[in-house]
Amino acid sequence: MNDTKLVLQVLSAIERHSIQNPITGAALAELFGITRRHVQLIVEELRDSGRKVGSAMGTPSGYFLAAGPEQLQETAEHYRSRGRLFFATANKLLNFGRLQQTIWEQEVTE
Repeated sequence: MNDTKLVLQVLSAIERHSIQNPITGAALAELFGITRRHVQLIVEELRDSGRKVGSAMGTPSGYFLAAGPEQLQETAEHYRSRGRLFFATANKLLNFGRLQQTIWEQEVTE
């Protein structure tokens, strides 16, 4: 659990940014005198509380408050991809002699 005042300050900084002009984790860390990992934890806390904080992965990259669900597509795809990777790794650790792919290791077609 993070300091509520700090979480609200980070949220306020993110709210001033858009998908076209996101703020980097490094900039937030410098602004508030915290580590980039601490910024990531605060962003996760904000998302867990229902705030629609998106991550721009291209150029420019950084955080922004989404104006609509379409702006969260890239962030959601990033989480899906990482989730599949984590499940695949866990399955390989637990079932290391098996040759058949699990559902989490298979390509997703939508």
